[in-house]
Amino acid sequence: MQIKKITSPRYTESGAIDCDVLFEGMEDPL
Repeated sequence: MQIKKITSPRYTESGAIDCDVLFEGMEDPL
């Protein structure tokens, strides 16, 4: 999937984005 929008990204120690990422075709943050 391609990232559509990132809202207030919070980066964890592992470098992952913590919740607030919206993907194309999805309306709820993962």
